[in-house]
Amino acid sequence: MDVDILVTGTLKWLMGGPGLAFVYVHEGLIAQLQPTIAGWFGHKDQFQFKVREFEFRPDAARVEMGTPAMAAVYAAHGGLDIVLEVSVESICERTRYLTNDLVARARERGWTVHAPEDPGRRSSIVMLELNQPQEVVEELVARNIVTDSRPGLLRVSPYFYNTVEENAIVIDALQEILRKRKKGS
Repeated sequence: MDVDILVTGTLKWLMGGPGLAFVYVHEGLIAQLQPTIAGWFGHKDQFQFKVREFEFRPDAARVEMGTPAMAAVYAAHGGLDIVLEVSVESICERTRYLTNDLVARARERGWTVHAPEDPGRRSSIVMLELNQPQEVVEELVARNIVTDSRPGLLRVSPYFYNTVEENAIVIDALQEILRKRKKGS
């Protein structure tokens, strides 16, 4: 991929929890890196506990901080196992299918959808323009539907384990909530 440095986490799409990140550094750049924050795992003589001097390790471990959050490591390991078993390609295909279905259902109801027009460029994030989306999130949670909000937007994010039937449930619930709001105003 011709990448020099890549930092990513395991939260959400990789189905791990918070508190863990991966760092990739192109081999030719490792020795040039001088991190501005150093941890004892990045120390060349890690177990000598030299508190008055610090020399970075010569390898990629120079960017490591401290003792890893092992619970996060185990959660990430389980999530990555699932992702690898299902395959990234299958996940992309399935989530794009679900996202396109969700976008079509929302547009059929005349709602403003924030998502790329080209279906091939969509991710598993569909933003619906709504007034007071946080209140809608709370009403959906009461129905065991998990969404999120941003200012003026409701975020719905179907993933490969979701179904078209669940998309319909979300849209129907939203329609009912919005209908009740309209009657109440």
